Amino acid sequence: MYLEKLKVIKEKEHRIQTRSLTLYFVMLSTGIVLYLYEYLLKMPLILAIIFSVFTLLWIAFSWFYLRPKQIRLQQKKTDHLIQKLEQLNMQFRHKE
Repeated sequence: MYLEKLKVIKEKEHRIQTRSLTLYFVMLSTGIVLYLYEYLLKMPLILAIIFSVFTLLWIAFSWFYLRPKQIRLQQKKTDHLIQKLEQLNMQFRHKE
C-alpha cells in the first residue's frame, strides 16, 4: 500500500518538477531581465551588451544543465527508495 502511494507521489513530483519549475524559472528569468533593464540603459553600450550576454548565458546554463541535473538527482533518490521498498515487499512475501 505504501509502495503504491510512493509511486503515485513520484508521478506527481515529476509533473510538479516539469510544470511548476518551468513556470518558476520563466517568471524568475523575466524578473531578472526586467530588473536589469534599467541598469543596462545607464551603462555604456559595449558594457551593456557584455553584461547581457553573460546574464543570458547564465540563465541558459541554469536551464539546460543545473535544472535537469537537480531533477535527475531527486528522481534518483525517489527511485532508490522505491527499489528498497520493493525489496522489502519481496522479502515479506517470501516469508509468508
